[in-house]
Amino acid sequence: CDVIFLDVAERDRPFGLNLLDTRLFPERDKAVANALAVFRREFDRFWGPRMEDAFRFALLTLYEVNQAICTADPDGRSRQHTILDVPFVLVDTAFRRSLLPLVDDPVIKSWWSGYFDLLDRRLQVEVSNPVQTKVQKFAGSRAARAIVGQPRSTIDPNAWLRDRAIVIVNTAKGIVGEDTAALVGATLLNLAALAVAEQAELDTRQRRS
Repeated sequence: CDVIFLDVAERDRPFGLNLLDTRLFPERDKAVANALAVFRREFDRFWGPRMEDAFRFALLTLYEVNQAICTADPDGRSRQHTILDVPFVLVDTAFRRSLLPLVDDPVIKSWWSGYFDLLDRRLQVEVSNPVQTKVQKFAGSRAARAIVGQPRSTIDPNAWLRDRAIVIVNTAKGIVGEDTAALVGATLLNLAALAVAEQAELDTRQRRS
């Protein structure tokens, strides 16, 4: 079987993992649920329904925009948005409004126009800040930013499972720092666990049919 080696400290050619990559995660709702699950498991003690709601709609917006970009341009994957753009969707009104014409789902548009935009600035900040602090933990690390900030993913956790690959991850704690090593390592483990759960569910359905 294949052996895959991932080095978190690699600076010249870091591996890429865009949690909103429409090719890697072709189902919108599952992609957004997976991204939220990664963050929820990492920040479980600091998680609330209002924060999750804002996080979800920012992710849904970016995913739909990525779909539109990739549909219009065969090389669109190289211009996809990533989770690092989530804070800008929430705090930069001009940026958000530039994205919304590319969003097809009217429910997403109405959440922004019928809820978020109607909040006063203080409440918008109150809703956005918890999301920003979680995403900025990735953005604040050069190594983590180089991995999750790439528009086009270069790894595929689902393929690892399908091909029964052996995956070795060097979290490089001594080089990138303990926080970054734990954050990237946990993200990869969470995605692998989600892929295993998805495959187990598929196997169960096939046995029942």
